[in-house]
Amino acid sequence: MTYLIFQSALSIENNQIQSWAPKRNPKTNNKKYWWENVGKIKKGDIIYFISDTYLYAKGRAIMDGKEVVHQDYYTEPHNNDSWSDDGYGVISEVLETYQTKQIKIIQEMKQKNYQIEAQEKDRFPFCIRTGSFTAKQGGYCFEIHSKLITFIEECVRNAGSRIKWGEKYNHHNILDKKLPSTYGTSEISSKKIKKGEKGEKGTQKFFENKGFLTELVAEEKRNPADLVIRNNGKEYMIEIKNITVESAEKSIYLNDSQLQSLYLQKTYLCLYYGLEEMVFLLNPQKQKTVIKELIESFDKIRENVIHQYSGKFYVDNISVLVTEKMIVENFIDISNWNLNQIEAYLNKK
Repeated sequence: MTYLIFQSALSIENNQIQSWAPKRNPKTNNKKYWWENVGKIKKGDIIYFISDTYLYAKGRAIMDGKEVVHQDYYTEPHNNDSWSDDGYGVISEVLETYQTKQIKIIQEMKQKNYQIEAQEKDRFPFCIRTGSFTAKQGGYCFEIHSKLITFIEECVRNAGSRIKWGEKYNHHNILDKKLPSTYGTSEISSKKIKKGEKGEKGTQKFFENKGFLTELVAEEKRNPADLVIRNNGKEYMIEIKNITVESAEKSIYLNDSQLQSLYLQKTYLCLYYGLEEMVFLLNPQKQKTVIKELIESFDKIRENVIHQYSGKFYVDNISVLVTEKMIVENFIDISNWNLNQIEAYLNKK
């Protein structure tokens, strides 16, 4: 059998992926077939994984799906009161990863006018509304048939490998001093906050795996960073920006207090690129110069907003486009560094 799993909080450890689904909604006692499907998976079954709308990986179950309580798979309790703690779990070995290919199955289905066959209609993982495909709301694990399997494999074969950093966006990087003629202000949506949390947890796990003691502090307003890492009595404050999601246009959000802390080097800027499990750290020796440029551009934008709107608006959050050039010149990929290398780099002020 072959399955498709939508798994947002997805990570690969020891070339394996853990998947878990609750048994029921404790408020209504309702069950979902897409939860129960996890318990039906058999050793050797193939599983495709989609994370944040992208095709993430292909795996093979190394065990039969079985009854598993949430705490057996995860160190943190789930925060969804519509999920029971008892559920179903399965572990898969990773056969292929597709993060660099950036394949959106829904988008491919729309472009190629995918036609659902009769045998697929029952419990198909996608919905069709006015000719448009969307993921089934709340869906998790679905058995899929030969036509969709073949379609997914064709998408993989035809996809390119190069990630283009913001080339297709009509969006200026303020580091380039090319300021647009008009500006606006908006609140950061709950969706972007949720994506940011994914970056924070992914980066925390990364530093823990390297041997640092870690503590997430993003919820505590008095702390000027998202994460504290410690080793040998030394403590480092890390400001994490998640650049995983295409809808965020490979951009990061910075406000006045974050810029000030970064300029004074109370905190270090860290980019988490979840599609490839990559972690970039802003060069501590360049950090002051880079942040100074950001502050200068930020002040120009603020002045324009105040002038255009007669002082009625004040900008405190700005989007900075993350380009390949920006990363190459100012950041370093520390994904494969060990604890000693990372700590030595952090101490290079």
